[in-house]
Amino acid sequence: MKNILTLFVCLFTVVKIQAQAPCEFESYYLLGDGTEYGYKIIETRDSNYVILGALAKQKVGLNQATFTLTKVGKCGEIFWSQPYDTAYANSFNNYPLPTLANVHELDNGDFIFAGSFTKFYNNTTRGVYITKTNSSGIRKWSNYINDSNTYFYLSNFIKINDNKFLLLGAKEIASSQNNPHGFAMMVDSIGNVLFNNYYNTNNLVQSRIHNAYAQSANEILLGGTEDTTFFTLKFDSLGNVIGAINKTPIKLGMSTSTESKSISIDTIQKKIWLVSLANSDVLKTYVAQFDYAGTLVKETVLDSLRLINSNLLVLPNNSILFSAIDYKFYSKVFILDSNLSVIWQQLMPDNCAVVTTDSSVVSCSSAGVVFTDENNGGIQIYKRSLKIFVKNIMLNGPNTITQKNGQAQFTPAITPTDAANQQLIWSISDTNIASITQTGLVTAKNNGMVTIVATANDGSHITSFKTITITNQTVGINELLATENQVTLYPNPAQNQLTVVCNVAQIQAIQLLDMSGKLLNSYTNTHTVDISTCAAGLYLVKVETDKGVIFKKLVISK
Repeated sequence: MKNILTLFVCLFTVVKIQAQAPCEFESYYLLGDGTEYGYKIIETRDSNYVILGALAKQKVGLNQATFTLTKVGKCGEIFWSQPYDTAYANSFNNYPLPTLANVHELDNGDFIFAGSFTKFYNNTTRGVYITKTNSSGIRKWSNYINDSNTYFYLSNFIKINDNKFLLLGAKEIASSQNNPHGFAMMVDSIGNVLFNNYYNTNNLVQSRIHNAYAQSANEILLGGTEDTTFFTLKFDSLGNVIGAINKTPIKLGMSTSTESKSISIDTIQKKIWLVSLANSDVLKTYVAQFDYAGTLVKETVLDSLRLINSNLLVLPNNSILFSAIDYKFYSKVFILDSNLSVIWQQLMPDNCAVVTTDSSVVSCSSAGVVFTDENNGGIQIYKRSLKIFVKNIMLNGPNTITQKNGQAQFTPAITPTDAANQQLIWSISDTNIASITQTGLVTAKNNGMVTIVATANDGSHITSFKTITITNQTVGINELLATENQVTLYPNPAQNQLTVVCNVAQIQAIQLLDMSGKLLNSYTNTHTVDISTCAAGLYLVKVETDKGVIFKKLVISK
């Protein structure tokens, strides 16, 4: 193993974070000087994100690219960003970007990733790099796999287990005249190559292996493309092909380029998904599903969508996610259902995406596309929820309640109307003036002004307020006298226990006072009170009802 130790100065800046509900964000960062790209993103065990990217620089006499790894918090904050190996292009006019396969978090919290510098780089730096870091992105080791006669174009870096990893893509022999073919390379947990096999399915056209799934310890299923043909093959733990290579020609029109394609394997439904730039039109995307034997199950061509990057994920319920640009050249992330219909789309960066445990999509790409002496393009990261959350609540109902103990029903108008959870939590600012139910029904108690509060219960914390005025709740003198005559204390005189009875009003509280008005005891939610500790004498009993306050004299005898 050849260890690569390169020192860099780590500098990054978070330019903009917009917090939305729940914790949606738009974030931007740049590591050092150059134009930075995000290629792959994963969710970590602590519900944050790690982005595998590259920092490219193009200046007079200097044309280079550097692998980067960045950890981003669940709400868009940058925890750390680390640079790794750098390669130098063999010509200023060459596009200075590497190919990055994938990054994985291991059981102990370490990260391992793979990338390659292609034929546009000089012989001393091009090749495959496999790097392992600790949980803070500090390099533990790097393994550099170089062959001056071979160019590697990586598609994927599959974790078979914590001890085996599979590199997939295409490799080109220098003498093959731009005709790369699919390859698979197995490495162990310290980067040693276990096998490196070349699968030439057709000498006349380009081919590439995009994805793989270990069906058993000694049988690995692979999916790939050559020209306008989809193929599957299987090999054993040593990389030897098992059985025949199954090929399916695509009739609807798939691009001949192996780069503008992506394959993902649904291990639950036992299906293989393919998305590709359609060959017939730059603004069409081809989508297809195959079984494990390579037989076509269904296919479609989506108009006004141009696949840009190899970014395809299989989701539950036989749906898929991929990114593309629409006819207005806006970058978007799409989700298609099992019928190949678009069921979700958002304006988001289009290089890489992951579906998170909190039912959101996080995607990233470069914000800069121009290579000049003024390199200043960083990585954009967006997070959008898959759920439709409440954005606004409008409360409809009267502004006043004028009847004694009158009621008013308040109803919400929620937008968007298709919000997933439209349940509200209702409250009121002063329960002495009015009460409210969890259906929005307000009942007047006393005169005054109160504010009704309705809060979305979907985690968005969207809240609406409405203030109303309550009048005509004051008790008249005749009603109060009638109430007083209906309040009875018994027994009176009493010794140990007193019961208060009122047949025409609701008792809310009872207070026992001495004759100077000093409060001795207060009771709620009861009509019977304990007076066993009170000395013999004359007392006042204050009875609070929904129609007013009544005072009665009480004699306690011992």
